[in-house]
Amino acid sequence: MASLETEKSNDKPQVVGVQELIDRIRSEGVAKGRNEGESLIAAAREEAVKILDAARKEAEQICSAARAEAAHLQKNAEDALRLAARDAVLALNEAIRTDFIAKVRRMVSHTMQDRAFLERLILEVARRAMPEDAGKSIEVLLPNDLVTYDELKKNPQDVAENSLSRFVLELSGDILREGLTFVPAEDDRPGLRVQLKDQDVEIDLTDEAVADLLMEHLAPRFRALMEGSQT
Repeated sequence: MASLETEKSNDKPQVVGVQELIDRIRSEGVAKGRNEGESLIAAAREEAVKILDAARKEAEQICSAARAEAAHLQKNAEDALRLAARDAVLALNEAIRTDFIAKVRRMVSHTMQDRAFLERLILEVARRAMPEDAGKSIEVLLPNDLVTYDELKKNPQDVAENSLSRFVLELSGDILREGLTFVPAEDDRPGLRVQLKDQDVEIDLTDEAVADLLMEHLAPRFRALMEGSQT
């Protein structure tokens, strides 16, 4: 009986020792797990910080590139607008200039077909073109739609009183002997042409020539007016 109790009392230390070992192993495992968990959490946090830093830097780079691209696009847009505005102004100026030239030509052409003006022009040409040498010959070419060969062959009394041909015929009677003659041109261009027969020289006083001469005189003033209106 006593020996049995002794054996039971001897088993308790063994059981207690095993339990302590289990508890110690469990405690160490928990502590190790906790340490490993904390290490993993710390590593995760560190990795998260790195990821955030990298994401922040990438975002800053993207924003910087976007700002640079936006500035580039804005500059290109401003340059395009300036170029478009310049082209529009040039096109407008050219359109105005073309219209101005056309109006000058129409005005000159209309004036050159006016009988009263032509008479004054013929008188002035006759006065200035009168040859100084008797041997020289000068012809004044008139528009053939106003003066014809048939009319110039007639006597002044046989031609309509208010026609340009009659005026020319009456004038020719006074200056024909001086070497200045009037003949119809081969076309009906408004205006006059003076030919120095012996020198093969022609002075063009048609509507186109006079309009070109006027434009040479008016172009600088027209350009200055247009440039002044843009300032």
